[in-house]
Amino acid sequence: MSSHHFVREQQEPTLLVANGDACSQELLTALLEWCPYILALDGAFDRLRALNITVDAVLGDFDSVHSFLPTQGAPTPAAGKPELLFRPDSNKTDLQKGLDFLIERGHPSAHIIWASGGRSDHFLTHFSILAEYGRRITLNMIDDHCRTFLLPLVFRKWFAAGTQLSLMPMGLAEGIVTHNLVYPLHGESLEMGGRIGCSNEVASDGWVEVRYSSGALLMMEVFSQASAAIKG
Repeated sequence: MSSHHFVREQQEPTLLVANGDACSQELLTALLEWCPYILALDGAFDRLRALNITVDAVLGDFDSVHSFLPTQGAPTPAAGKPELLFRPDSNKTDLQKGLDFLIERGHPSAHIIWASGGRSDHFLTHFSILAEYGRRITLNMIDDHCRTFLLPLVFRKWFAAGTQLSLMPMGLAEGIVTHNLVYPLHGESLEMGGRIGCSNEVASDGWVEVRYSSGALLMMEVFSQASAAIKG
């Protein structure tokens, strides 16, 4: 299996694969159809290789990759020809280093998978990274349950009635105004450790609008089908 289809690189999202819990095969297949470039973070390379998925690059300190043979400290692929990106910086996570690389290469967007589950500190760190990087590169963290992304200060998208949406502040988000949600906000603030916007719902078929004046606000869009995960 390979992700190389008739789509243009750096116009379609990169697929960035972390080393957490795997998503369903259905979701993975749907994402591979539209992501021409795959970046695997460290140990995810072995797991993707076992699924016969070709990757374009592998990034990390390679402490979790078993398919490389060390040569004078530098890893080399035992088979295949992915680009090897040795990034041993202990001050950043592999996900941060992967996003730095994509920004350097001019990739405008990325779908992040296999980033949920496992250790809670890693999972919470990934939310923080979405807030940290989400204004520099368009990011969607996707699993079998939802898509999570940083909202711009003005957000507008069409949703079907009943779609579940959560608004999750990273720190303090102020001046939040929503339209077409069952539980609207009228200029209020949400704050981690205080009031948050979990499990809201689209009131009627149509456009949902969210505006806020400051801070970082994540949206978690719940979906029930893998194909819904890649729709804009």
